Amino acid sequence: MARSAKRPPRGAEVVEEGPRLLHLKGHYPEVLPVLRYIGVRLVPHIPHSLRCEASRRMAQDWMALAREEGLGEEVDWAYEMLGWAMEWSVLHGIAEVRTPYFKVATNSIASKEKWTVRLEGNVPEDAPRGLSYPYRAPAKHSRTTQRSSRWKTGRAEKKPRGTPGLLPSSGPTPHPSAIHA
Repeated sequence: MARSAKRPPRGAEVVEEGPRLLHLKGHYPEVLPVLRYIGVRLVPHIPHSLRCEASRRMAQDWMALAREEGLGEEVDWAYEMLGWAMEWSVLHGIAEVRTPYFKVATNSIASKEKWTVRLEGNVPEDAPRGLSYPYRAPAKHSRTTQRSSRWKTGRAEKKPRGTPGLLPSSGPTPHPSAIHA
């Protein structure tokens, strides 16, 4: 990982680069090895490049064969998942892959510092929202709008006094000393 973080993978376009961070686009989803930890891959090897034509042809041949065998839906799922925006990072021998729907933790190379590779891709509309890549940004709400709508709908009315969990009384709650008198 350290070698590829110093030099971008062949054929991929660097969108953003920082200390121990690469944000890439222009890769072929068919050749990505990132989800191999959970068995989602379309080639049986780790390609030398994220735009390896030979690996892409192999993946396309495999996908065609799988479709002929009645596995078209599974191939579509794998291709869709490999096309999602993803982030792969490693720190202290633990790799984490984050997708718009889930994250996977597994073992990897040991490192003293965190290394991160972000792969640009699709973020489905029904994916959950989150604060960081690759999640969809949270919906923005104005506090003023929320408060004013709350007051306008009457939800800010005074709540009746009483002991929670008991039936409402006809008057104010008596002092405990008056109950035991």
